[in-house]
Amino acid sequence: MPKDIALGIRKSLDEALPIIKNMPETKLLEKPNPDKWSKKEILGHLIDSARANLRRFAEIQFVAAPYRVISYNQDELVRVNFYQDLPLEHIVSLLDILNQQIVFVLSNYTIDPERIEITYENARNNTAAFLIKDYLDHLNHHLRQVIA
Repeated sequence: MPKDIALGIRKSLDEALPIIKNMPETKLLEKPNPDKWSKKEILGHLIDSARANLRRFAEIQFVAAPYRVISYNQDELVRVNFYQDLPLEHIVSLLDILNQQIVFVLSNYTIDPERIEITYENARNNTAAFLIKDYLDHLNHHLRQVIA
């Protein structure tokens, strides 16, 4: 299962990144309204998500169960990382390299994520398999928003 998700991550990025690289800067900077993220900021959010999940996917393999998933302040991270002001090449490279590492970690899992219990701050319990699949779903959701 982790290997299938890893392939899905790679496929999604291989399809979306060439499209994103060719998008006009004006389209990437445009905000639907002042309280919403631009396409560049959505990509930045995906970078923050990749960083958080890379750590989770690695730690799940050695931290005692249940693994506690700690959330992060998405809006503040997008704001303080200034994704709107970064060159697109920088954003795309960082998103790609972080996901390359996630793909590598997941491809080399020696644990069964269905057997690893996780818990969230809001008390929802699940398994590491759910967390891994949710990452791919989240990535695809936001990539669709960007290339729309």
